[in-house]
Amino acid sequence: MVGLLLFREKVRNLFFKYDFYIIAIGKFFLSLIVLLLINAQIGYSQTVNNPFLIIGLSLICAFLSPIAIAFFSSIVVLANFVAVSVEIAVMVGILFFIMFLFYFIFKPGNTYLAALSIIFCFLQMPGCIAVVAGLIAGPITIIPIIFAMIFYTLINGVSTNFSILSSQIGTIGILQKFIYPLDILLKADKMWGMILAIVLTICIVYWIRQMSIPYSWDIAVAAGTVSYTLILLIFTFVGNIKMNLVLLFISAIVGGVIAAVYQFFVFAVDYSRTEYTQFEDDDYYYYVKAVPKIKVTDTDVKVTNITAKTTEEEKGNLDESGLNEP
Repeated sequence: MVGLLLFREKVRNLFFKYDFYIIAIGKFFLSLIVLLLINAQIGYSQTVNNPFLIIGLSLICAFLSPIAIAFFSSIVVLANFVAVSVEIAVMVGILFFIMFLFYFIFKPGNTYLAALSIIFCFLQMPGCIAVVAGLIAGPITIIPIIFAMIFYTLINGVSTNFSILSSQIGTIGILQKFIYPLDILLKADKMWGMILAIVLTICIVYWIRQMSIPYSWDIAVAAGTVSYTLILLIFTFVGNIKMNLVLLFISAIVGGVIAAVYQFFVFAVDYSRTEYTQFEDDDYYYYVKAVPKIKVTDTDVKVTNITAKTTEEEKGNLDESGLNEP
């Protein structure tokens, strides 16, 4: 355990020392993965389906606010949708505008969670981010995660029906093309079931980890992992929503592991040394519960290997010092 805590401190110190470069590199790879996944599924436009352009956009995202990842991802999606249907691209653009508007009104932050949610959606495991989202900021993180799932559902819906859209492009009316993205969302029972499960999981995790009880974060991670699994199992068997049970359990396990790792690096405390104190001012009495953080410093330790030869040499030195005494 001490070795893990030393490793934790080294990683944290390294991050705090080079945080600017680490964050920039992280944003670069995060945006690169998202953009590559988008083009891999809907790479209909030769203009944006260009690896050099994608790398260039990722480099730009590395030095801008994290919201740039969402912005450039939306641009790439719209450019690909234009190659399918201008009307569909216009309606999706309106939906994206509304989502960005809500984002800036409520200012939930955590754009990284939105990007990670998109990646996990492509991996068919969107729930991996639910538990850690409850630990990071609580219910406010619901907004970027919901937007990410809508974002992916639109991509998947157009990709799945691309052959139909492209073959009947001359026979489908303009109004039908406009409402097609809305039709995708309204009929996406699986998406709404996943959103409800993730929302409930985030709220449960946030509620438990806010409690003033020992090991609240550990309990929150365990409860969130179990509740997410149970909620989706209920939707699967009662709500007739088709779910891949194998991916469901893998998603829950991976989400729990991610949350546990996050907790280890940001919330390592020693409940065995909890202290209670009280003080007062002119108006109130204050009762305070103090739980110390676990901090381990890497001290220089000199290790001496004791052998028979070493013991004899030390004994000889002691005898000599004894003879020299007056």
